[in-house]
Amino acid sequence: MNATVFYRSTTTGVRIRINDENATIDLGDNPHYPDTYRVTELAITYETTEKHDGEAVQKTSAVSRIVYVLDDEDTPMASVHDDYLNKPQEWPQWVREQVEKHQPVV
Repeated sequence: MNATVFYRSTTTGVRIRINDENATIDLGDNPHYPDTYRVTELAITYETTEKHDGEAVQKTSAVSRIVYVLDDEDTPMASVHDDYLNKPQEWPQWVREQVEKHQPVV
């Protein structure tokens, strides 16, 4: 049999404990009245793809999920909506730093 790989996908998950009082997210819709929660854990999922074209391989990695574990009994978790996963400028700075720090090597 003659077979050639032309596409490969890998999922990588990272869970991070957060011990910083400044690690918060705003779950509210009104910037004048924030609904702020402290984050105790961050879970990031990355999707890494390889596209093969003969000898050439193009690798890319993107965030496919972000979940926050919150220090709140009534709201224990929150996640980034799919529409915002490709908009890191919408995430808090500390989240962008963690996403970049733990990004798979491509």
